[in-house]
Amino acid sequence: MTLSDARVIEVDLFGKRIKLLLEDEEEELVYEAIRYLEGKMREMVKHLRSATFEKVLILASINIVLELVKMKREKERSEELLIKKSEEIIKLIDKEIEKDVKLDFEERK
Repeated sequence: MTLSDARVIEVDLFGKRIKLLLEDEEEELVYEAIRYLEGKMREMVKHLRSATFEKVLILASINIVLELVKMKREKERSEELLIKKSEEIIKLIDKEIEKDVKLDFEERK
């Protein structure tokens, strides 16, 4: 992103005004991300007796990163399983093709 492609927007995050530099196509994603982050911040506030904006923001951010890491691991496990299953299917197909080739060869004799 170059500065000429970007623009500044001002968003409200948990009562604080924050300026962000972004591309036009990112705006909807940024607002969705802000809503998600605020939801996590509200969850954190419920469990704290007293907390500063910064503390709540950090705890919510750590919570979100943990979710991301878990999803990344699950994605990797799913990809590994998909590869394994694909290889098994290819082996089965190869066996069936080999059977057909043998049958075809024997029929030609």
